[in-house]
Amino acid sequence: MDAVATLATLTNATIRFDGQIALSVKRLAIAKGARLAVTGESGSGKSTLLNALCGLERLNGGELRWGETIVSELGEFERDRFRGERIGLIMQEFYLYPDLNALDNALLSASFRFWRVPAALKARAAYLLKRLGVKADQAVHTLSRGEKQRVAIARACLSKPEAIIADEPTASLDSRNAAEAVKALLELAGEIGCALVCASHDPALIAKMDHRLKLKKGETIEADF
Repeated sequence: MDAVATLATLTNATIRFDGQIALSVKRLAIAKGARLAVTGESGSGKSTLLNALCGLERLNGGELRWGETIVSELGEFERDRFRGERIGLIMQEFYLYPDLNALDNALLSASFRFWRVPAALKARAAYLLKRLGVKADQAVHTLSRGEKQRVAIARACLSKPEAIIADEPTASLDSRNAAEAVKALLELAGEIGCALVCASHDPALIAKMDHRLKLKKGETIEADF
């Protein structure tokens, strides 16, 4: 793969839990703008791989590089800052604060980065929520699961990241809300021009992605996308 087109690379990377290898990567390269579905049975390492790619899980060996940044060499604070600036995360749980409304939850990651959230980001958060059909001032406890996921999508897209990394983004949704979430993710990632990496068991989501990486427990990953 042309180095200019490469967004992120894991090389000779391992992660161990209780002395056992949970993830082994000889090489995994993801291109700018790639659409990658990570599949495999439960326990095959999907979530571990996503956490490794965004620096949430420290490597026991090897290197994680995003462009010129060697993320695996950064300290915890620097990794957090890197993630906040360059990656949008969507987890299985929505991680919304019940005491905050939809807008404040969409701005949550930005509020950790800025002493005062810039007006431009507040305006973008409001735009994204309106685009996704969620009222900005609506209390979180009154939102449906589908609406909560759309708030999480707005938060992930807020800073126009280089990549959106999503762990089972449709797992807790019914088929209608899952389809709406997939549509929103693909459209917004396309507008931003960012990569989209999703771990999923959802055939409808997987079918919409350009590439697939099927993990098998105990196997070493070597692939370019």
